[in-house]
Amino acid sequence: MAITKPAEQFVTSVAAGIPPSTQAEIDRALEILAARKDAWAMMDIAGRIALLDQVKADLPKIEKRLMLAGMAAKGTRPETLAEGEEWYSITVVYRNMRFLRKALQDIARYGKPRIPGKVTTRANGQLVAQVVPYDWMERLALPGIHAEVWMEPSVSLQGDGIPQAAFYQSQQKKGRLCLILGAGNVGGLVPGDFLYKMFVEGQVVAVKMNPVNEYLGPIFEEGFAALIKAGFLQILYGGAHEGTYLANHPTVDTLHMTGSDRTFDAVVFGPGAEGKQRKQSRQPLLTKPFSSELGNISPLIVVPGPWTDKDIQQQAARIGSWLVPNSACNCLTPRM
Repeated sequence: MAITKPAEQFVTSVAAGIPPSTQAEIDRALEILAARKDAWAMMDIAGRIALLDQVKADLPKIEKRLMLAGMAAKGTRPETLAEGEEWYSITVVYRNMRFLRKALQDIARYGKPRIPGKVTTRANGQLVAQVVPYDWMERLALPGIHAEVWMEPSVSLQGDGIPQAAFYQSQQKKGRLCLILGAGNVGGLVPGDFLYKMFVEGQVVAVKMNPVNEYLGPIFEEGFAALIKAGFLQILYGGAHEGTYLANHPTVDTLHMTGSDRTFDAVVFGPGAEGKQRKQSRQPLLTKPFSSELGNISPLIVVPGPWTDKDIQQQAARIGSWLVPNSACNCLTPRM
């Protein structure tokens, strides 16, 4: 029988009221990154793997604090599904790093990452690559689930084949500095975003934490200290004012954000009625390359059966369960 322990034994207070980064702090952080962006772009694969390995060795020191901080901020109790959600978010970071490391090893050996599943051709000539499950661990964790990438019609197996790892294929690698406006819904998305920009696209990164979960920032600073000390990552704080200053800073080359389409529009076109008018006339204030994952209405498609009553009950329960994690504040939660 499980013994329920008082919540205060598990949940610590979160970092309250982290002051916004000052203009001088922002300038200094961007100066560090700008000075190191070419070194990062030119770093060999062995050096990148060594940094990933150091981060993997450091993360266990902070993972429990990440879990506790998330629970404290959300007012949830230990030994519940809420605790499991926090741990899951952490495991996603480890999974991401495992795949990045494997991809880097493949690039070193074969020139590009190996596709884990079969590559097939549809009747119209379109290539299809199976990417999930990735390995035997995913087959156990995700039974009956698979995912495919359907290529653009122009992609073929001739010549260099399916284009992958474009940054690593480039003969002249140029350093770039990316600003990431961090996700406010799921803490694990923040490392996912900056690791992608760093290890897939070869950019150094300044992360501005979202005010909603900025309490995670100091913990991330410790867990990813190897990247910060090397001058390839900086973590900053603040709201719209700091974000606007960062986005328009001359040393920032590209941007990425996970969040609301309204935030994206305000950054690109400006706020208020004038911003709406600029969007309608396609006259952005910000013209830097800007990738984003914005909130949406995710559809769920139920195909014809045959369905038994038991099938319907099981699938209805599954659909309902998708509304539970993070109080359904996830972009992939089905809404339609």
